[in-house]
Amino acid sequence: MESFFSNIRKSILSGLLIVIAGMTYLAIDNSFVGSLMFSFGLLVILYKKYNLYTGKVGFVSGKKDILPLLTTLLGNIIGTAIGSGIYRALGIKQERLGAICEAKLSNEWWQVLLLAILCGVMMYLAVSLFRSTKNPLMVMMPISVFIMCGFEHSMASLFYFISNYGLDIFQPKIIIYLLIMVIGNAIGSLAWRFIEVKEKTE
Repeated sequence: MESFFSNIRKSILSGLLIVIAGMTYLAIDNSFVGSLMFSFGLLVILYKKYNLYTGKVGFVSGKKDILPLLTTLLGNIIGTAIGSGIYRALGIKQERLGAICEAKLSNEWWQVLLLAILCGVMMYLAVSLFRSTKNPLMVMMPISVFIMCGFEHSMASLFYFISNYGLDIFQPKIIIYLLIMVIGNAIGSLAWRFIEVKEKTE
């Protein structure tokens, strides 16, 4: 089993990569091209075998995996917060950033949950397809889909919120919505895997 320090280190690196992916998306005017380039972050995470909560939660197989998963989530949050803080400090003006955050917060909580569940499905498909094919296109397509459809990825949303609001992120609605995204990402990934496994065993 991977040690705590190895897990936290790889998880922080994953959080930083999500920030870089988000920065790339914001820097490209064409949303479709930006969504494809966003997948760079997940591709590096998969090839380097780093740890990302949304990529691992769908493969949890028992109680022994819960603590490592929570450690991964903690590391992702730390890495994303550090990277987002750096991005904000650079003072790069992105008009789309505010609009993205406003759109996310304009949804009702149940809409956020459903969008997060759908993102969880896409993340599970991206990781499982990569594991079976090692084909980068099998990662790029699901990632592009979830971004173009506006599905909610918890760590990407954390990047957008910190980059836009800074320390003002500590608002009840933002924190609650981020928690809903974390839960929804897990539900989507685990539900798809459960249905998929049941299909194979019948």
